[in-house]
Amino acid sequence: MANKKRSTIESALNALAGKIAISRPEDAARQESFVSEVVKQLDAGTAAELSLARSIADARWSMERLADVENSLFYEPDSVLPALPDPEDLLLIQTFRERLQEQVRREWDALSRAQEARKASRKRDLEEAVERYNLSKMRNLHFNPETDGFGFTIAQIAASSDLKRRLWEARALHGPSTVPADDRR
Repeated sequence: MANKKRSTIESALNALAGKIAISRPEDAARQESFVSEVVKQLDAGTAAELSLARSIADARWSMERLADVENSLFYEPDSVLPALPDPEDLLLIQTFRERLQEQVRREWDALSRAQEARKASRKRDLEEAVERYNLSKMRNLHFNPETDGFGFTIAQIAASSDLKRRLWEARALHGPSTVPADDRR
């Protein structure tokens, strides 16, 4: 009986680890809904970020489901009293939980670094686009962001240029202390 129960626990943990497919369609639908919502909230902007977000969401799903496996260890059919699980089974579940937590932490850190780098690059690109846009305006030249390799519209560049100009005017009139700290350059 102990070997059969251990096999059942290991099968459940393998399913949580994504090593085998979930057998019930309603579980697969709930998992996909959960994972999709988490991925959406993580705001991935590139394929690499999306892959990390998906992996984080899958691990979070496994962690959520791990409680069901753990609770099943305490269930004894036809008994009012809870079963006393094998300590090795509890250790196996705890080890799995810790591995999932470490995976989430590593991937979260990697996702955060990738998103910060993407956003910093986009900010630099926008600043360069604003400079080229303003230079083109001063010289009465046509400016096409696509031709210059920018992924911004003229409206986005013009809005950023206008904001930059207004911040400069605010600093010139009232000094830098009146401009919010995160808008200072």
